[in-house]
Amino acid sequence: MSPSGFFSFLRGNAFARNSVILFAGTMTMNVLNYVFHLAIGRMVTPEVYGEVESLLSLLAVVSVPALTVSIIATRYAAKAKADQSVEQGRSLFRYLEKKILSYGFIALLLSFLIAPLVRDFLNLHSVLPVVLVFVVIFLSFFTSAIAGIFNGWQSFSKSNALNISGTALKLVLGVLLVWLGLGATGVALAITLSAVASYFIGKALLASLFVRAAHEASEDTTHSDIPDESLRKYVLPALLGALASTVLGNIDMIFARHALEASVAGSYGALSVAAKTIFFVTGVLTTVLFSVAAERSHQKTDTKKLFFLVFSATAGIALCAVVVFTIFPELVLRILFGSTYLPVAGLLSIFSLTAALYSLANLTLQYLLSLHRTEAVIFFFAISGLETVLLSLFGTGIHAIIGIVLTVQVVAIIGGLSFILFQKKPAYVEENFDSRPSL
Repeated sequence: MSPSGFFSFLRGNAFARNSVILFAGTMTMNVLNYVFHLAIGRMVTPEVYGEVESLLSLLAVVSVPALTVSIIATRYAAKAKADQSVEQGRSLFRYLEKKILSYGFIALLLSFLIAPLVRDFLNLHSVLPVVLVFVVIFLSFFTSAIAGIFNGWQSFSKSNALNISGTALKLVLGVLLVWLGLGATGVALAITLSAVASYFIGKALLASLFVRAAHEASEDTTHSDIPDESLRKYVLPALLGALASTVLGNIDMIFARHALEASVAGSYGALSVAAKTIFFVTGVLTTVLFSVAAERSHQKTDTKKLFFLVFSATAGIALCAVVVFTIFPELVLRILFGSTYLPVAGLLSIFSLTAALYSLANLTLQYLLSLHRTEAVIFFFAISGLETVLLSLFGTGIHAIIGIVLTVQVVAIIGGLSFILFQKKPAYVEENFDSRPSL
């Protein structure tokens, strides 16, 4: 295809166009994230790097409520876009911001009480990094709401700007503070400062989005639509889905830090970071699929064919990456981390397979979430709980941990696909917990 033909194709295909835009921004952000990980990994010892990765995994796991906010914001911003209601979008953000201020600050204060317990569980030397992680979580509620509205409105250029600016600032501050000798505490402080900056950047970008959308819309923007009752009904399935997704992708690192020796946990973290390039690359398709499927389901349009097309593309990309990581594991680790982790290069293939399977499991879960398939969300939540129990009982070594994770990902994919393949209702029909009194 010639360049002119390619651009013509993008202009005529919204999904492909949005995927390319988001891919460009996400790859830029991922490169910055990987430079961050690799720079920190080269500047500190494996023991300290294990502390850093455990803190980042902790951040991912306990950020589930913030991820829930993003899921809700994306889905209902997609509905506002489908209705061409700018004021509904504004109203959505005001509603979410008010709830975050009402409940988030209280949760932040309570989290400080358990910070010493978390420090002891992760075998950290100081409680300050844990406290800073909890502060970041509080701030991330606001940026998650903003980013979710961008994605739901399919304004991926603004989503890119928000993500890239925050990640770039985290990189600069992280390298500087670690260079000054602050170690894991410096990393946590850098993430905190970048989260503060991201909030103000996001607010400015959100205001510009609504101004532009109001000019393009034909509605009477003096009217304000209040988020309906269905938004509140969506909170629980979104929360369970976010928790399931986060646990499936991150809980292993926390147990690795808890159960393994410090240097071994550092090696586990390096292998995990290298393998998750697969997830970060294919995650672009997941993000676009969620917003498009949510909008089309609101318009009563079937999306099953679109899902399987994206699933196939994700599987193809992931398979190619696994092959590369299996054939050239030492080269990959040498490029990413130098020679420090070459002794464990032989494990990279199984780590990459796990990351590939997680990409497919997460894609399936996010698609079902976009359709409000609550029974499927409960299944994924149960699977993530099973993984946590198995890791706590049997996750005593690298092979045991990775074996449990690999098995759970396979079960999650098979179960998720069965909900899609054997559903009797059209793929746009929504369900909620109110229709299931037993829940």
